Amino acid sequence: MPASDDSQDYSKHSQKKRIRVACNNCRKKKIKCDGENRCMNCEIAQEPECVYDEKISKPAHKKARLLKLDEILTFLNARLDRLEGLIESVAAGTLNAGDLRADFSSRKAKKQQSPVTEDEDEESRNASHDDGEETSSPSCSAAEMPSHTGKQNELYLGNHSFFSILSKSSLNWMKSHLSEENAQLLVPLINLPFVFENKTKSFVNMWYELKSFNHAQHLERMKAPFPRKREEAMFELVHKYASKCNTVLILCLSEEVETSLKKYYSHARRELLITQLFKLCLAVLICLSEAMDHSMDAGSPDSCDLASRASLSTFTLLALGTLRDDILEVCMGYYYQLSIRGHGLETVKAMLFFAVFMAKCCESPEVLHMVLTTAIRKALEMGLHRIETYRTCTREDFDIKILVWKTACYFDMEICFRSGRPPLINYNDTSEELRDSFSMHNILNTAYSLPFLKHYDQIFELRLETYNRLFSARADTKTFDALKSNVDYLNQKMFNLLAHMDPDHRPYFYNQPGFHQVSILDNIEEEHIMTARLTFFLNMMTINRLPMMFAFPNVSAEVLQVYRNLSLNSARSIMYMLKNYHAAGSERPASLWITFFPLISVIHLLAACMAEPKSPDAHADLTLIIETCETWFNRKMTSGRFSSVKFDMSILLQVLVKSVSRIAISIFEMNTGIDILAKNDKLKELFDSPKKFIPELFGTSEDLKKSIPLLFESKSPFPSDGTPGSQSSPCSLSNIVDGGISTPHNTAHSNYTPTSGMKNGAVDYGNSDGAASFSGIESMLFDQIDQFPNFFFDGVNGGL
Repeated sequence: MPASDDSQDYSKHSQKKRIRVACNNCRKKKIKCDGENRCMNCEIAQEPECVYDEKISKPAHKKARLLKLDEILTFLNARLDRLEGLIESVAAGTLNAGDLRADFSSRKAKKQQSPVTEDEDEESRNASHDDGEETSSPSCSAAEMPSHTGKQNELYLGNHSFFSILSKSSLNWMKSHLSEENAQLLVPLINLPFVFENKTKSFVNMWYELKSFNHAQHLERMKAPFPRKREEAMFELVHKYASKCNTVLILCLSEEVETSLKKYYSHARRELLITQLFKLCLAVLICLSEAMDHSMDAGSPDSCDLASRASLSTFTLLALGTLRDDILEVCMGYYYQLSIRGHGLETVKAMLFFAVFMAKCCESPEVLHMVLTTAIRKALEMGLHRIETYRTCTREDFDIKILVWKTACYFDMEICFRSGRPPLINYNDTSEELRDSFSMHNILNTAYSLPFLKHYDQIFELRLETYNRLFSARADTKTFDALKSNVDYLNQKMFNLLAHMDPDHRPYFYNQPGFHQVSILDNIEEEHIMTARLTFFLNMMTINRLPMMFAFPNVSAEVLQVYRNLSLNSARSIMYMLKNYHAAGSERPASLWITFFPLISVIHLLAACMAEPKSPDAHADLTLIIETCETWFNRKMTSGRFSSVKFDMSILLQVLVKSVSRIAISIFEMNTGIDILAKNDKLKELFDSPKKFIPELFGTSEDLKKSIPLLFESKSPFPSDGTPGSQSSPCSLSNIVDGGISTPHNTAHSNYTPTSGMKNGAVDYGNSDGAASFSGIESMLFDQIDQFPNFFFDGVNGGL
């Protein structure tokens, strides 16, 4: 009986036993295989073959090795070093990097010399935990910040805006170099961001506070943006100023504007597309801006007689401004509509033309960048960045599309270097056939000559390579040798370009025989050539300024002086070229787009004069700056005129240049003993003239508060605690402190309040809870201006 039970158990066990080997046929049929050379299943099914595949053996998984304590500490120390490097990069703009390195090296050496036991390590961790709040406080000593081996913070392109001269570190530097009696010269620079914000507020508000119209009224305005009973006046306006629309000929010709206007005031108005109406409105806006400039320019003859200046006898100056605002709102409606539903290439051209208007007449960085972003997005959606889009085009369409794409690339790179923003276009995704398209495809267009297109395309490629080699995240600029190699490479390419350019188009330095000044431009081609030369010198100035901005160890002053001379000579060339240039008539400046070139050159040269007031070139440079202030930055006006964004911007830039020039002259006089203004009443009047235009800039904080109360006392329409019924507290004047520049407060919500009264008009705009916000919108100007580096840092003198 027991034997019978054992046999039964054995049979059950044999039935449940898993057969590890099975032929391929049994595997597919999922049946049990006996494992023989030719199994019974294959014999019964008469399969042609019975094959056994070898099973692939999987490698055994190794168990993860547990880290030892010293390995964990090494890993944590490496992470902490990286974190310390990032912290130091934030403080690199205001602290001396050499002191930081020395302090960090000494602390690191002490750690290595005194080994820490586990008990001591645990004790120190407990102590650091107990003092966590104290060590993480913003009031901790900045001198304990460590060094880092990464890129210099100033190499980030956003720090290269000329607005960095208004940063806290730059103002502190100027204050330390001024005498006590001249410390009030900083007041207009401190107050300038607030006045700038107030002057541009009405224009920016138009973009999100459109006038309330019902749907029928809105459609009627979109279809008929111009006054019906002013036909003759509109034709006179366009006929007189339409040539100003030829700045970018491929986008909109003056003949196209006149043809569209004739259609508008005829029975064929229904035939006009929305893109044609958009471009027509933009052209009229540019003409209105020119007419208003003539009427408000006190230096122009008969400036008070609008009819004689603009031949618009039926328009008063107030009516002209009202018409401008109405048409601008209609253009915003076109922009919003085309942003969602475009009309192909014409939409891209209209959007780029809108950007041209912004650059010439408004110069609001945020709005200009927004419009340009939409234009480039539409161009990319059309595929203008890929050669496949052009293969089915006719020759004429091919040339037009190439020119439109190159115009978009030009604006992209120009805004990149002007405002410190990264490029919008991913040039790695652009077809190589389009990179050198003018030379490769021999673009023919009556508006542009082929040699000019080739040279301008080469300048664009140089600027793109400048960004990639010096300012992009992947640029190799961690050491002086790497930075020097990139700068030398770019300089060589720029000088090679000069050697291959036509003599009539070639940029000449101010001390070369072929150089000549620009007094007046007779045609659009001359304006294009001048713009290409200015762009070349601006890029040369930017490239060669970088080696002087950092105190790299073991770098001789002779090596840096080569780059210093190239950078300053480029700035001088721009100023000599433009100091006697007038766009039309006496004392009337060019557009805001062109004004950028002498502005950044003057600021750069002023920084050099303040950094080295005893240099041999300082006196000559100041003389050149004074001459530029007497011509380019000396626009006169009469009081009580109707304001415009373009006019206000030109006045504010004039105040900026004259205020910094006055500070530079004061520093030069104090260090050299040479008097420039003491016995020259004419120059005194020149540098005191901004007080007549914007007196609140030079007053106390109370004067500033009374002149622009909405900026300081407005309440945010957005809730502060996330509840619908809450309302944020009004903007306070806690950021106006006494005596000078206060310490930075860079947190998003600082509760800092001054301990003393408000006087001398000194403003700490690092406090974002103060006047940095208006109408509920945080201003990027106030958010970033405190983060800009010291504009006067100079590696030639070991850092200033």
